[in-house]
Amino acid sequence: MSQDIHVVTITFNGLNNDQLPGWRVPTAYGGITVVDATTHITGTANVTLITMTNVGTPVANGTIAAAVGGTAAVGVPYSFTISDGWVDGGEYIGVQENNVGTPTAGVVTISYVMGR
Repeated sequence: MSQDIHVVTITFNGLNNDQLPGWRVPTAYGGITVVDATTHITGTANVTLITMTNVGTPVANGTIAAAVGGTAAVGVPYSFTISDGWVDGGEYIGVQENNVGTPTAGVVTISYVMGR
């Protein structure tokens, strides 16, 4: 059985030692499984791909992939290594900058399948 791969993109600007809820996961199928993710950064940063709660103000409650980054070069993507790709329906996928620098802009592209 095959599953359709879906793609979503999260953009961010000036994220410095902070978290940003980027995309709320659909509740269908109970959630999603992240199968691949990359980021492009302008500036200097270490970016972690996280899960965030959906109650009140979203806060980090898990890690999808450990930090990647450094001084970015134009057109060079950084690939995340997915450690826990499951995200419950209704939660957010977010990005966290780990106070390594100040990215002036960035984009995270996530490939996922519905369900497990």
